[in-house]
Amino acid sequence: MIPTIIAAAIAAIISTVVCYLIIHRRDAGGTESTRYMKPEENSKDDDYLIFEEAGSYKATDVKNDMLYNRLKELMDTSKPFLNPKVRMNDIATAIGTNTSTLSNIINRRFNMSFTELINSYRVRYALEYIAKNPDVASDKLKRECGFNTTSTFINAFHRHTGMTPGEYLKKHKARL
Repeated sequence: MIPTIIAAAIAAIISTVVCYLIIHRRDAGGTESTRYMKPEENSKDDDYLIFEEAGSYKATDVKNDMLYNRLKELMDTSKPFLNPKVRMNDIATAIGTNTSTLSNIINRRFNMSFTELINSYRVRYALEYIAKNPDVASDKLKRECGFNTTSTFINAFHRHTGMTPGEYLKKHKARL
């Protein structure tokens, strides 16, 4: 009985090690070679095909690609940045992740913080709004774009356009 249990344990350990080595096989240079491919069109997003090749593309990269695309789609379609009380947790929940992963994606893909990203979308929206409503008052524009305070609105607008909202509105009206 004991030799059978020992043999079964040894077999389980060996099969676990073999599976690990197959999945995490290393090439001659010592770099991980497991590679993940995006799923076929008809499969679920989380179904990844794994193949071996030097210069790996990790599962987290594929997941982050999906989350990045979901984030861009959410920002472009639902425009959550127009809500002055939007929080990182709201956006993370909407795209199906946590705040830590979302922050990492924003930092790496957009090279900015969550607040900077939200404000950049707000300024872009403000420019579109001005194009459609050239006679808009600066205070109304601030509210329509989701800014809470005038100082944040002016600073973000200036950072992205090189002008204050008032200067931009005057210049835009002069062109009409």
